[in-house]
Amino acid sequence: MTLCASSLSPTRYWAHGPSFLFHEMERASSAADPLEFPLPLIEKAVLEKISVTDHRTRLATPIKPVIIHQYCPKRRLLNDEDRAYLLHKKIAKTAYGSVYVCIVLRKQEVNEGKTTQWETTEELVAIKISSLERIRAARGKSMEDPIKEASALQFVGNYHSNILGCREVLQTDGYLMVVMDYCRKGNMYTRLLGSSSKSSTKATKKKPGEALARVWFQQLLQCLVHLENKGICHGDICLENLLIDDDSHALHLIDFGTALRIPYVDQRDDGGVVDASEGSVRRLIRNKGRNGKLTYLAPELVDKMDEFDGFAVDLWSAGIILFIMLVGKAPFAVASTSDYRFNEISKGRLSNIINRSDLKISPEACNLLQNMLWRKPDKRLNLSQVLMHPWVSGCSKPPPYPHYHPTEGESHRAVDKSRGEKSEADKRRRYLSPQGSSS
Repeated sequence: MTLCASSLSPTRYWAHGPSFLFHEMERASSAADPLEFPLPLIEKAVLEKISVTDHRTRLATPIKPVIIHQYCPKRRLLNDEDRAYLLHKKIAKTAYGSVYVCIVLRKQEVNEGKTTQWETTEELVAIKISSLERIRAARGKSMEDPIKEASALQFVGNYHSNILGCREVLQTDGYLMVVMDYCRKGNMYTRLLGSSSKSSTKATKKKPGEALARVWFQQLLQCLVHLENKGICHGDICLENLLIDDDSHALHLIDFGTALRIPYVDQRDDGGVVDASEGSVRRLIRNKGRNGKLTYLAPELVDKMDEFDGFAVDLWSAGIILFIMLVGKAPFAVASTSDYRFNEISKGRLSNIINRSDLKISPEACNLLQNMLWRKPDKRLNLSQVLMHPWVSGCSKPPPYPHYHPTEGESHRAVDKSRGEKSEADKRRRYLSPQGSSS
């Protein structure tokens, strides 16, 4: 029998300490603009066409484009090795340029140190190359900004195992280049929906099953934990921005082009704004335009509400992704009252949709999806509660919050089981007691 949680208590939100209700966050202070990211650390580079030595054959390769660092006294002082990158293959197009797979080169001294040459290595990186001319032309017109993305990537850091941060940011006379680790496998969109699919609402035959979906979803939640600790809203969590490795089942979150830095209430200054490292209660963000793909947008963004909770909209997108992983297609085309399936889920009838579609997912998964996809943010689970959910944790016991409501049949089964256990315990006690033993 499918679990249903149609009448739930208000969701309690957690932010660096005590819990507080969603409407309490609204009362704590007025909505604010997102904070600016610190300026990125950008190093100079040049793009040259040169010949390099193949480290395997020791032969010179044909002349190819190579990105080379310019002389940097600070890097020399830190005894950092000179590096260069050989452009190997274009793997994607972006609004401002392209993404290339590049081979990391190392400098070798020859002729007793009188000359140097570059030699290939086994190491690969991905470099996102954006035209500075296009960036300047789109400044103020687009929500996506490669310079802001570079700032966000450096702010997030490159040490989380499930977030593809940047190694360094380079700039030539005409291009901005973000150097990232290279993930050899494709994105989750291709894995689940196939490269020929045009819409995530189209059913797929590549459902991973609940066990693998749980592994991926747990990794996505760890990404959100890291972002919440940093005070960042990703803003564009979708299948296309999740890279996966079928061999290790590792998941990596990419593309911070629309990321926002969450403002927090400054307790020392009424009306002041601080970041996550100093604040305890986050503010709502003023909505200055829709960012992200329509299928994954939370209702408050689709409805163009004046303010929204940055963490809540990211978690909504994660719920849509989980639905696609388990069911094989998106729950609805858009989170709007014009969509019948969205209205059904908003009324707590997600289990009816699952049953009518003759789909088989566990009761715990159905309960989790319902509680992540309520229309109103104050009814949805927050990240802490999602992490404690039985389906996510693999625990059969209900979590310590009021959102997990078993159906009447399950309650009766639980009572019957408890009575049965008591009856067996009574029998054992009577058998072992002196009064019940035979002489």
